[in-house]
Parts: sequence; structure tokens; C-alpha cells
Amino acid sequence: MESRGPRIIRRVIWSIVVLVFAAGAFVACQERQTIRDYFDGREFKPTAEMQTVITNIELTDAGRRILLATHPAIESADEFNDRCRNAETEHSGHLLGCYANGKIHLFSVTDERLESVVEVTAAHELMHAAYARLSTAERDALATKLNRYYSERIKTDPDFEKRMEVYASLSASQFANELHSIFATEVRDLPDWLEEHYSAWLADRDAVVTFYDTYQGVFTTVEQEAKELKERLDAMHESLEGESASYTSDVEAFNADWKSFVARNDAYEFSDNEAEFNRLKRDFDDRRGNLEHWKNTLQESIHEYERLSSELASLGELSLELNNQIDSTVPTAE
Repeated sequence: MESRGPRIIRRVIWSIVVLVFAAGAFVACQERQTIRDYFDGREFKPTAEMQTVITNIELTDAGRRILLATHPAIESADEFNDRCRNAETEHSGHLLGCYANGKIHLFSVTDERLESVVEVTAAHELMHAAYARLSTAERDALATKLNRYYSERIKTDPDFEKRMEVYASLSASQFANELHSIFATEVRDLPDWLEEHYSAWLADRDAVVTFYDTYQGVFTTVEQEAKELKERLDAMHESLEGESASYTSDVEAFNADWKSFVARNDAYEFSDNEAEFNRLKRDFDDRRGNLEHWKNTLQESIHEYERLSSELASLGELSLELNNQIDSTVPTAE
């Protein structure tokens, strides 16, 4: 009688092989995006400029894998506008980057004053790519938590609500997607659950926020200086109007009094009272001297007002220049 041992062993081995294959297929199914990202990014060679950005934003292995899989590129205005023309996250602010058709495109900002813009934008778009890789259930759950946290935060942080106004036209799901990227790259103090969430991709999120604070501080400083200067000019304008009106009134009073004095003198009213003539003449001389000093002071104030007005105009030009540096739609010289 033939032994059944080897046959049983073969069945067991075959069963193990089937189970291993099934388990492998299950893992592959679950991790197919990770596997795809690995192969999509494996052959990608970032430019030296892009490699510097990748190094600066300090990613985890998962974050680096996703970023490389998106083949991130720093592009000129024409290239960037062409690639991002149909980006879904359209809004009313300047578009500095987009995640479109599985690729990340970054607008090349070369002004040294704003050199950290590209780093922040790269991290921002990476968060869009990471968000897209979540399952529908994960995105829905995260969107609910993000929107709930946003509603709580703006009760004590109206500036952040103002920051998000540029996304007012987006759908609820797109708004949550933007919140996901903006919280990650622009807000330093976040609840533990959100910090833990971002730690999957950003090894040092605080460094990214510092990049944001650095370039945003350039705009904030110009804006604050312009605001303070405008307030100073408004106060000076009001004061100068009052001073000018008072000066004009006193000059008119002086001229009327002087005309009367001359008429009295022409009528020989002081012919027998030289002391009174001399007293009134000294008073007029003093008044004339005071008015002359007042006029000089007013002129100095007017010159200062004009100087500060020119300074405010220069700040306006600087603000426009800085904004143009991050606006891909502004034509550049050939």
C-alpha cells in the first residue's frame, strides 16, 4: 500500500504556498500606492535646486518617497502656468505651487528676500499628495476633524480666518484639503493628534513653519511699516490743516490790524503820542516775527509730510514688487 505521507506533505506545502501568496497579494493590495510611489520615485533625479529644497524641509522616509514619486519640479512662469492651469485648488490668491495629475509643480521664486517660499510651497504640495493617498474613509474622517478644529481655532485666532478667506470659493472637501496643507506648513501650535498625523511625512515640521515665518515676515514688516506711516501721515495731515487754518486766520488779523495802524498813522493820530506809536510798532514787529517763525515751522512740517509721503509711496512700490515676485502671471523681461 502506497504511503500517504509525501502526498499530505505536498498538500501542506502547497497550502502554505497558497496562503503566503494570498497574504502577499493582500499586502500588495493594501500597499500598492506605497509600492507604486517607490517605483515612480526610484528613477527620478531631482535637480540640484530641488535637492536643496528636499534637504531643507527634512522629510521622513515616507515623505521623501511620496515627494520623489510626484517628480517635483521648480519651473519658470510659463512652464508653471501651463502645468497648473487646470489645478483643482483654484483660489483668489497667488498660486505658488500645484499638485496636478500626480505631479508637484513649484513656481520659481528667485528673490533672495523670499528664498524660503519654494520650501514652504513644496511641503504644502506634499501634504496635498499625502492627503490624496488616504482612503476615502480616512479623508472623510480627517476632514471632519480638521473642520472642527478650524471652527474652534478661529474663535480666538481671527487672523487665521482671514488667511483662509482666499479659499472661500472652494467646496467643503477642497477647503479641508487646503486646511490640511496650511496647518502643516504655516501654524506652529497644533494639537497633539495633528502633530502626530504630520509626523508621518515631516521629520521637523517646526523648521517648515520657520521657513514660512521668514518669508511671510518680509511682507508683514512692509505692511506694518506702511500702516504705521499711514497713521502718522493722517495725523500730520489733520494737524497741518488745523495749523494752516489758524496761521491764515492770524495773518489776516495781522494784515487788518496793520492796515488800521497805517491809516491811523497817516491821519496823524500819533503825532503827539510817539510813545504809543512806538509801543504799537513793537507789538506789530513781534507779531510779524512770530508769524514768520510759525510760517517756517509750517513749511518744515509740510516738507516732512512730503518726505514721509514719498516714503509711503516707496513702501507701496516695494510691496508691489514683492507681490510680483510671487505672482506667476506677471510678465518678466526677456
